[in-house]
Amino acid sequence: MPLAQPGLLLLAQRLRELREQHWPDVRLTQLALATAFGTEGPLSAATVSSWESAFTPKLPPRSRLTAYARFFATHRSVEADPPRLLPVDALTDSERDVYEALQAELLGLRDGARKPSAKDEAAVTRS
Repeated sequence: MPLAQPGLLLLAQRLRELREQHWPDVRLTQLALATAFGTEGPLSAATVSSWESAFTPKLPPRSRLTAYARFFATHRSVEADPPRLLPVDALTDSERDVYEALQAELLGLRDGARKPSAKDEAAVTRS
């Protein structure tokens, strides 16, 4: 089985870290996150799991990373039961700052994950 690219593993690790450690007072499951994000289109816990995989992570679409940033920008996302994804226009100024910084971070990790590794580039140039 081929190993995942380091950039993709970094993104997967960051997504899991957000879910498990962003709010120490909250236990957030992959299902709860999928349900919250499901307001923007169907999403399963298995898909969230595939993005967080430590061995064979899948690359999430940009729109889902934007949803991650919006969700984790405010603790209000988890104050309701079930957790919910707030609209961007419902964020306070300070929450919007967190959202924009987190969105830039996650999209940057995604862009890094899409670039071929040096090993991949060497294999292509030798062919």
